[in-house]
Amino acid sequence: MGEAAVRGVSAKRLRSSDLESPFHGVRSARSDSDSEPARVDPVRTLCTAYATRMPTHRGFSHLTAVRLFGLPVPERLRDDQRLHVSAIAPHRAPRGAGVRGYQLSIEHAQAPGTLQMLDGLRVISAVDTWCQMGAHLTVDELVVVGDGILRRQRPLATLGELRNAAERYAGARGARALSEALPLIRAGTDSPKETELRLAIIRSGLPEPEVNITVYDSYGLPIARGDLVYPRYKVLVEYDGAHHREIEQQYFNDVDRDDRVIEAGWRIIHFNRSHRAARQQSALESVRRALVARGWIPPA
Repeated sequence: MGEAAVRGVSAKRLRSSDLESPFHGVRSARSDSDSEPARVDPVRTLCTAYATRMPTHRGFSHLTAVRLFGLPVPERLRDDQRLHVSAIAPHRAPRGAGVRGYQLSIEHAQAPGTLQMLDGLRVISAVDTWCQMGAHLTVDELVVVGDGILRRQRPLATLGELRNAAERYAGARGARALSEALPLIRAGTDSPKETELRLAIIRSGLPEPEVNITVYDSYGLPIARGDLVYPRYKVLVEYDGAHHREIEQQYFNDVDRDDRVIEAGWRIIHFNRSHRAARQQSALESVRRALVARGWIPPA
C-alpha cells in the first residue's frame, strides 16, 4: 500500500476486480482482464510483478532465466510456470507460493555480471543459468540450450565464457552433465531442431557436419547457407521448420536455392518434424549413402 500511495494509486483501486495478487504485497492486472495486452508472456508478467518486491541480492534463475533469455525449454518442462529465483549467499533461498527458491554460493557468483539486468528484470547470467540447469537437464538438452546461448544471431556469450563458467561449477550438482555437454556445443546455430538433428547424426556413427556455413558454386560464388554441411563431400543436410512450408515466399526461395545447390553438384537431404524413430533412421541412412557415394569411408 505504501508504494501504491506514493504513486497515487488509491486503496479503492487496489481492491478492483481487474487486479490480482500473484505474490504477497503485490497487485497487478489479471492475465485474463481487458487491461492485459494480448499475447503477453505469463511468465514475464509474473516476473515483472515479483520484481517489485525482489531485493538486489536475488535474481531470476534456472528455468525462469532460460525463458527470459529466449532459450529453448524442453517440452517436458513447459508446464512448469513457477518463478525460479536465486539468492546469493549468505542470503537464504526465497520462499513463497509460486516460487522455487535457490541459494547461489558466493563462489559461483564471484564472476562479474553473474547478476545482470535484462529488459528491466534482474537475472542470473546466461552462462550461469546454463550451469544451474546442469542438475535438471539431460546432456542433450544442455547441448541444445548451450547452442542457443552461442546462436548465430545475437549470441549471449562465447564458448570460452561458457567453459569458464563450467569450471566455476566444478564439483557442484550437475557438473558431470555440463562436462559431457560442453564438447558437443557449437557456435552459430539457428534452431534447437538443427542441434537435435546434429546430435542424431553424430550418435548414428556419421561424421559431424559443419554448422551454418556458406555453400559456393563452381565459380566460388555463394549460393546458400546450409544448416549442416559436409563441404568435402558436397552433402547438405537441411532441417525444414514450419516456416519453410507455411510461408509461401520461403517455399519459393527454397526451391530456387535447392536448384542452384544441386546444379553445383551437391546432394541435399531434407529433414522435418515427421522424421522421428524409424523415419529418422531411414533419412540418416540416406545421409550415410550420400557420404559413401562421395568418398567417405565408414570406420571399420
